[in-house]
Amino acid sequence: MCLDAAGLHPKPDQCRRPLPAITAKAEEIQQAIFNVAHNALQAMEGGGRLEIDSRRRGDFVSVAIRDGGHGIEAKDLARIRDPFFTTKEPDQGEGLGLFVVQRIVEKYAGTLAFESEPGQGTLCTIEFPIRAETGGES
Repeated sequence: MCLDAAGLHPKPDQCRRPLPAITAKAEEIQQAIFNVAHNALQAMEGGGRLEIDSRRRGDFVSVAIRDGGHGIEAKDLARIRDPFFTTKEPDQGEGLGLFVVQRIVEKYAGTLAFESEPGQGTLCTIEFPIRAETGGES
């Protein structure tokens, strides 16, 4: 789905088959996506476009969150997951959002990656392993 200042705009390919189950708790997945999306919205101070896409990638379910914000400087990219690291004003955040996302992703043996260029926005990709099926479950 694609979210912009005018509202929600579905992409033409949004009607895909359901994704396979993963082990992570729904509340934690929601928290991780919310934290990244919240940062993205703050980076798009004057408006912009936020895209969230999910799909299967091999043995993982992948969630890509792309924003049209100001991007992240290379010197900051390596530190954005550190607790209490922030480039925001003191009243805009504590620097814990991406730290929490990292902890959630690590808890379920997933991956968290960022790609960014100043002035070009940021792409965050969160991947969780697909839950192994067992004989007794349906």
